[in-house]
Amino acid sequence: MTHSTYGDEQQLPYGKEIWAQAKEHFTRNAKEILSVSALFALVALFGQIALTGMLVLAGSDWMLSQNFVASIVGITFVSAAIVIGSIFFGIWGYSAMTAVVVGEHVSFREALHRGLKLFWPLVWLYTVYTTVAFGGLILFILPGIYLFVMCAFAPYLLYTDNERGLSAVVKSREYIRGRFWHVFTRSLYGVCVVLLWWLLAAVVVVGLPSLAIYLLLPQAPWLIQIPVEFFNFVSSILITPAFLALSYIVLTHLKATRTLAADAGTTSRGWFIFFGVVGIVASVLILMLMATSDLLVTQVFFTELGQSF
Repeated sequence: MTHSTYGDEQQLPYGKEIWAQAKEHFTRNAKEILSVSALFALVALFGQIALTGMLVLAGSDWMLSQNFVASIVGITFVSAAIVIGSIFFGIWGYSAMTAVVVGEHVSFREALHRGLKLFWPLVWLYTVYTTVAFGGLILFILPGIYLFVMCAFAPYLLYTDNERGLSAVVKSREYIRGRFWHVFTRSLYGVCVVLLWWLLAAVVVVGLPSLAIYLLLPQAPWLIQIPVEFFNFVSSILITPAFLALSYIVLTHLKATRTLAADAGTTSRGWFIFFGVVGIVASVLILMLMATSDLLVTQVFFTELGQSF
C-alpha cells in the first residue's frame, strides 16, 4: 500500500510563480474557457432582463387593468420559472467551466456534456462541503474558516479524480493537511492579484467614463449604466475562470508533492460527519426561527388591521 507522506515534501511554489502558471494555463485554454464562460454569462444576462421585464410588467397600467389574481399568479409562475432556470444554468455553467479548466483543450461540446453529467454530483458535493463548513462556523468561527480552506479543493477532485461527496471533502483535507498556511497564502496572493486588476479595470472602464458623463452630460445620468453593465458582463466572463485556474494549479502542486494512501482520511470522516450534522441541525433551527418570526409578524399585521376596522 502506498502511504501518504507528510514529512519530507517538496515545498509549494511561491504565490507569484503559481499565479504565472495559472495565467499560462488560462491563456493556453482561453478559447475553450471563454467560449463556455461567455455562453452562460449571456444566459444569466437574458435571465436578469427577463426577470426585470416581469417586474416592470407587474407594475404597468395594462397589468393593473387585468384580472388581479390571474395576473399575479401568472407573473409569479413565470418569474419563478426564470429564477429556477437561472440557477440551473448557473450551476451547469460553473460545472462546465470547471471541466474546461481542469482539462487540456476540452472541446466546447465536451465541456457542456461533462458539465451536465456532473451537475447533480457537484450540487451534492457543495451541499456536503458548505454544511460541514457551516457546522464549524456555528460551533466556533475559526474551525469553520479552517474547514472552508481545507475542503476548498473538493469540487476539483470531482473532475480530476471522480471523487464525490464526503470522499472528495476528506481527500481535499488530506492533500492540504500540514500545509494550511502554504495553501492559504498562495491562494490569497492570487486573489489579491485578480482583485487589483479588477479594481484598475473598474476605474478605467467604469470610473472615468462615468465621470465624463457626469461632467459633460449631466442631463443623461442613465448613460452611466452602460459602462457599468458592460464591465459587470465582462467581469462575469473572466473572474470565475481565473479563480478556477488559480485553484487548479495549486491543486496540481499539492497532488504532485503528496501521495495519498487508498484509506487516507478514513479516521477523520467522523469529524466531518459531526460538523455536517451540526450544520444541518443549525440550518433547520434557523429556518424554523425565520418561519416563526414571519408568522408572528403576519399575525401582528392582521391583528392590527382587524382592530382598525
